[in-house]
Amino acid sequence: MEYYDFIIAGGGCAGLSLVYQILNSPLCHSRILLIDRNTKNANDRTWSFWTDEKTAFDHIISKEWQTVEIRDETKRLVLPLTKQRYKTIRGIDFYDTVRAKIAQFPHVHWLQATIENISQAAQSAEVRADGQKYSAKWVFDSLFRPADFSVSAPDYHYLLQHFQGYVIKTSRPVFDPQIVTMFDFRTEQIDGVHFFYILPFSQTEGLVEFTVFSKELLPKETYQEKLGNYLAEKLQTTEYEIIETEWGVIPMTDFRFERRPMPNVMRIGTNGGISRASTGYTFLRIQKDTEKIVDSLLRFQTPFYQTISPWQFEAMDTVILNIMQQKGETVSGLFMEMFANNPVERVLRFLENSTSSVENLQIMASVPPFPFLEAIGKVVWKNTFKKANL
Repeated sequence: MEYYDFIIAGGGCAGLSLVYQILNSPLCHSRILLIDRNTKNANDRTWSFWTDEKTAFDHIISKEWQTVEIRDETKRLVLPLTKQRYKTIRGIDFYDTVRAKIAQFPHVHWLQATIENISQAAQSAEVRADGQKYSAKWVFDSLFRPADFSVSAPDYHYLLQHFQGYVIKTSRPVFDPQIVTMFDFRTEQIDGVHFFYILPFSQTEGLVEFTVFSKELLPKETYQEKLGNYLAEKLQTTEYEIIETEWGVIPMTDFRFERRPMPNVMRIGTNGGISRASTGYTFLRIQKDTEKIVDSLLRFQTPFYQTISPWQFEAMDTVILNIMQQKGETVSGLFMEMFANNPVERVLRFLENSTSSVENLQIMASVPPFPFLEAIGKVVWKNTFKKANL
């Protein structure tokens, strides 16, 4: 059995970010095995985020914007950013960057295989992939397994954020390349939250995505139909070439993911509870998490750094998820009011869990109170009832 210092189980955003952080640190001489079943040689996704801070991947940002747009059937908000910038990274650029970094270190191996099992040994952890066993002091598990969670479980809220997007090239100008459309709610709001999202790369090229927050996935043809109708009716174009397609499913849940399922195994990324429960935003949170993991390994020889529970965000996530789960059709109105009645960067900080307690109260006070009060009542009653029956 081959032994490594670190095994990264899964080569998605979290796994690749962690490898990259390690190789840019004094731990760069560690023996590392990265295992993923895919080759990661296609531009199968984009990661977008807003920030006024530097990241480890600033050099591969493909485009950034200073203005965002939020709209519904009756109102359009065009909101300039002051300190922050909205940025995007192409998946293939991210994969190629990490692959090039790995190539500089002969003691780091990228294995294409299907992971079958992760288990604890005496003083290490083991990964079984394609019938072979590999051992390491620390195994980082980024493999989110939807089957481990139940949408109908009564103790927590659970929704899916699911989306399909097209990168298209049009025969005439249809995009404003200076404005990102974060939320376009001009679509039917039934059984969940539905909106379109646009990243314009030029006047004739951009990513157009249809996103839904709901309990169940839609039939495959529904995403295609919605995108086709939106392009024809809202962007008024039927002449376009689909250059690339994206598809994804992200859990949105207040379920408490177990960070340390075994003594020598740490769950990372969505599998470790890093995605924001009520929005699914992940990329920057992964970067901050992997930085702290590497710092903890250097200082304390363990990846499990000390955290302070952000109870106010956890409570807010539960309330928002309750509204989405019970009355998803009201969410578009709440978001429009939120952006209309607050500085845009306060809302963006709220969406990424970096507002203060005072700002959270300001956000709540800026929208119609009944949905929040009703959701808070349901959550408090549910928790009280649970405690009474322990």
